[in-house]
Amino acid sequence: MATLLSPLTLRPIQEVQARIALNWSYEPPYDIYNLLAEKADPDDLAAYLLEFDTGCHAMTDEAGEFLAYCTFGEDARVPGGDYSAEAVDIGLALRPDQTGHGLGGHFIQAVIDFAITSFQPTLLRVTIADFNERAQRAWIREEFTPTQHFMASGWTNKPFTIYVRRISHIQVRKNMAS
Repeated sequence: MATLLSPLTLRPIQEVQARIALNWSYEPPYDIYNLLAEKADPDDLAAYLLEFDTGCHAMTDEAGEFLAYCTFGEDARVPGGDYSAEAVDIGLALRPDQTGHGLGGHFIQAVIDFAITSFQPTLLRVTIADFNERAQRAWIREEFTPTQHFMASGWTNKPFTIYVRRISHIQVRKNMAS
């Protein structure tokens, strides 16, 4: 298991990692995050995660162990939300054995640092299912604030909340210098 002291590296996801992530299985109610649905084609899903436009990055520890993945952009959006404001959308999935141990902030900070350095955004945005109080608390601790509640359309039909964090030019310059 990752420790809070283990630096995390983000790199474009590789096929072997995409196929591993497809088989991650979460217990209810978190099972809405399981990638393989009853009729899903694993080859199509793996190919989707590997597409450049999906913005999928594997998160590994110092030893190269695959612990999580994140996406940037449209993939991180949930149908039904208002995404008209310009922002970098973030999706984050931890390996099931990494959840519930208070490590969320460590992963989130690595994703924030990567997003600031890579995209130089003024606004970061994450969309979280309302039942997922663990994720809400973790993102709020990282200075994200709720801005919109909505009922998702399509695959889940559950309530979600959009959270945002403003990024100053000072934060961007600081991350670019390090």
